[in-house]
Amino acid sequence: MIHNISRSLAKRWAARGVIKESDVELYQYGLELIISTGVNIFIMVGISSAFSRPFIVVPYLLGFIPLRLFAGGYHAKSHLFCVLFNTAVYSVSCLIAL
Repeated sequence: MIHNISRSLAKRWAARGVIKESDVELYQYGLELIISTGVNIFIMVGISSAFSRPFIVVPYLLGFIPLRLFAGGYHAKSHLFCVLFNTAVYSVSCLIAL
């Protein structure tokens, strides 16, 4: 779904002359990353709110992002599994932090 949304948006931008036709795949990939990250953060804020600690997501991300950038990690085969895995890991982290 995220793949289809980003492809559609990139093609629409190319049709309107916002980007070059040759850059559609590049923008599609970037949009996939942005949308996927946005969905994950939105879900994490929702989980934090459910635990009545909406701002606990900030220190989690401050620790998680550098770790993920430099240490690598698990790569899911689809965006759905990525979101589900991230949701599970974050939920467990919130439970431990309580």
